Amino acid sequence: MYIFLSQAAPTKSSLGKTYGLGQTVAALSAAIGPAVSTSLVALSLQHNLLGGTLGYLLLAGMGVVAMGLASLLPAVK
Repeated sequence: MYIFLSQAAPTKSSLGKTYGLGQTVAALSAAIGPAVSTSLVALSLQHNLLGGTLGYLLLAGMGVVAMGLASLLPAVK
């Protein structure tokens, strides 16, 4: 991830800000992700959405979308 962040920085002087933003996004995802995914699975089980599997299907779908977006990243030389 840091290779792509270093290439995304427009100048060397803004590299620290770019890394900081990347760390902030990663920390927010790590803080919010488990609570959201647990709540989603619990909600699908409580309301019997698709037999309680809707939460798992949505999480799997997000994984597929993430892999698709990752495939769009440029190759590192």
